[in-house]
Amino acid sequence: MTSLSILQPVPVPSPSDVSGYLLRTGWTREAGDDRWSLFVRHDDGGRVEIEVPMREGARDYPRALAMLVDDLARVEGRAPATVARELRASGRDVVDLVFRGEAFDAGGVDLESGRAAYDAARDLVLAAACAALEPRPVFGRRKPLQAMEHLTRARFAPARHGSYVVSIETPVPPGLDAQGSEDDETAPFERRVNVVLARALAGAHSAATQASTALSMDPFTTRVPDGVSANLCEALASLLSVAPQLKVDFAFARTRPAPQFPRKSLEYAPFMRDVLAEAARQLRVHSPWPDFELEGPVVQLRSPAPEQGGDAEVVTMIDGRARKVSLALGASEYQVAVDAHREGRVIRCVGDLVRAGKGFALQNYRDLRILEDV
Repeated sequence: MTSLSILQPVPVPSPSDVSGYLLRTGWTREAGDDRWSLFVRHDDGGRVEIEVPMREGARDYPRALAMLVDDLARVEGRAPATVARELRASGRDVVDLVFRGEAFDAGGVDLESGRAAYDAARDLVLAAACAALEPRPVFGRRKPLQAMEHLTRARFAPARHGSYVVSIETPVPPGLDAQGSEDDETAPFERRVNVVLARALAGAHSAATQASTALSMDPFTTRVPDGVSANLCEALASLLSVAPQLKVDFAFARTRPAPQFPRKSLEYAPFMRDVLAEAARQLRVHSPWPDFELEGPVVQLRSPAPEQGGDAEVVTMIDGRARKVSLALGASEYQVAVDAHREGRVIRCVGDLVRAGKGFALQNYRDLRILEDV
């Protein structure tokens, strides 16, 4: 019988995980109740039966699952540990980031590079979550709440033996129509994020290849509707800075209809790092930075008629550097800026940051106010 230790590296698969795996691999549910479900399959050896325990909270559930894994491994002719992992992944979309390079081939990586890899993986998922709500060339510092909440559902899976892989798993609700299909509108948000991520990664891969020979940004800008953004390109470039070669594999939960993609695996070459980094920079330079939080002191005021409004310049931090940002203010907002400048206080507002010549301007600003002294 399979040792329970096989199931210890990952949480024990749920009945839904197991059922979804069996239904998508040629098994049929023949009978069952609230305790057990009987699945059958016919092959060259005749009829094969598997009983799936349904009471996940029962004390002997892990032991029953271990026996099921052992039986299923014999039927499929595979290692029990592999079967156990795939059973658990049955209810999850999985993205594997496979790092290759001299440091990783030696069996590990330094702590700084490891931290950078996990940070970039997180940023990759966040960029896809933002694009699933509304594709944009750039996402500002204020991310949508739904996108941020998605980061609490997606998880880094336990490390695997024998390779350096960062696995990102996202539980998705099971589809209740076994024969049905779904599109971007009907799929749950968790699935939509991973579909966008797969499309965006494939788009960035193709764009990097094309842009490097055409010397044009068009391959990137035309793929913004697919989820390609400055944020996603920056995250990919960071991953390629950690490892010169990166492979990305996709696997979608078996408990829902799987989206159709021509490629389930992508390999990024070393040359793509600089192309992606430059594409990200260009997207930021030529695209508005929405929902930018402007916060800083007013350093200059200009107005021929202050009672009608005027221009103000505010010093704020942009990409780690102190930069001047200009605002065209109405009468009441201009008076706020005048008061802040006279009193040496900081103002704050939110708007769309754009390039203006050699500097920056904030458009469509809102909620302009003087910050209270801390």
